[in-house]
Amino acid sequence: MGLEGYQYEHFPAAMFAALSPIFWGLFMCLSHWAICNDYTGVGTAFVESRTFKFFNKIAYAVYLTQFPIFFYNVGVQRHAEFYTPLLLMHVPEMLVILLVSILATVTIEMPFNQVYRIYFGKSQTKLKDK
Repeated sequence: MGLEGYQYEHFPAAMFAALSPIFWGLFMCLSHWAICNDYTGVGTAFVESRTFKFFNKIAYAVYLTQFPIFFYNVGVQRHAEFYTPLLLMHVPEMLVILLVSILATVTIEMPFNQVYRIYFGKSQTKLKDK
C-alpha cells in the first residue's frame, strides 16, 4: 500500500482486514498449544530464555507507552515522508519506548505487585492454586 503506483482494490483489502486478525489469533493459539505440549524444541527454548522473560516483564508497559509516543511523533510531523520499510524500524522511537517501559515497570508495576502481596498476604501463585 505504501508503494508508488498502488491502486486500491476494495475486496482484497476488506478480506485482509477481516481475516488477518482471525488467522493471527489461530496462529498464536496453535503456537501456544505446541509450546505447552512440548512439540517445539526451539519454541520452548525461546520461551524459557532470559531475553523472552525480560520482554515478558515489560510487555504491559510497552503496550501502554507505545501509542502515546507514536501519536506524539505523528502529531509533530510537519511533512509527509517517502515510505520505506526502514520507517517501521525508527530506532530513536523504539529506544524511547523501551526506556520508558523499563522505567514504568521498575517504578510502578513491580512496587504495586509487592503492595498487592503485602495487602493480601498471599502470593499470586498461591491464589492461582485455590
